[in-house]
Amino acid sequence: AGQVRGNGAAEVAGTWEPPVDVYETDHAIVLQVELPGVAKDAVHVELQEHTIRLSGERTREPAVTGGQYHREEGRYGAFQRAFRMPTIVDEAKIQATYTDGVLALRLPKQATATPQAIPITG
Repeated sequence: AGQVRGNGAAEVAGTWEPPVDVYETDHAIVLQVELPGVAKDAVHVELQEHTIRLSGERTREPAVTGGQYHREEGRYGAFQRAFRMPTIVDEAKIQATYTDGVLALRLPKQATATPQAIPITG
């Protein structure tokens, strides 16, 4: 049972969606997932049927010793995101790196998907 947000998606207690930026270069599509406070070992990436699935969990620190929270805006619990890969991606060459709480997935384009100039001879 979740609370419906303005975009019609249900928010399930104990889950959250990390923000994702997607951009494209001449040679790849790049996904950057913000996972502050999530250990590298708590993040899982898998490719299945042309879909990349990200999952993991951000755990809450123990309660404040000798006090209590007055405001708590951090999102904790399990997370999962899924992204369908465009046909131009060379799935065998996908790379994942994790630096400073940011997971970067580099999805190289297939060689045939890279625009190439065709000389005109006359």
